[in-house]
Amino acid sequence: KPFPKDIDNRFAELAENRKTEEPFNCFFIVPMKRIVNFWLNFNAGYGWPSFGTQLSAQDRLNLASTSVVEKLRLVKEYPIIVTGRIITQIWKLLLYLGFGLSIWLISKNKASRYKNLMVLTISFVVVRSYLAGYLNITEARYSVMQMPILELFVVLVLTEAISNWRANRA
Repeated sequence: KPFPKDIDNRFAELAENRKTEEPFNCFFIVPMKRIVNFWLNFNAGYGWPSFGTQLSAQDRLNLASTSVVEKLRLVKEYPIIVTGRIITQIWKLLLYLGFGLSIWLISKNKASRYKNLMVLTISFVVVRSYLAGYLNITEARYSVMQMPILELFVVLVLTEAISNWRANRA
């Protein structure tokens, strides 16, 4: 059944009023909160199978507020899904650390040939992140397109840094 048009119009009016009454909140604070959630949501599976119908909505809510011991129960009940989720989160954490390290290495080495690539990569991530936050499209599937760019950047920079380190060491 379609949503009643008069109610939809009233919500649109409320949204417009909020934009004029609280522009800083609407155009900066709320998108920034969404961006933080977009990048730091460690519940995102990045395509790895989820629990689907095996956990009800209430089970998920209860799990969010339970102890570590209760969360470890899931490892016993769903070892493949939980292990896959842990692997994807470790990959994500290592990618973020590698990205930060790559930026630091390029900033330290003023003659780096990847300086333009760094600016391009950071610009792409910042613009896409802001648009995702502003438009409220913050599901993990929308960040998947950025991951290969981050991976490529990290691999290029760290490969060169390691080969330079090895050459200088010899």
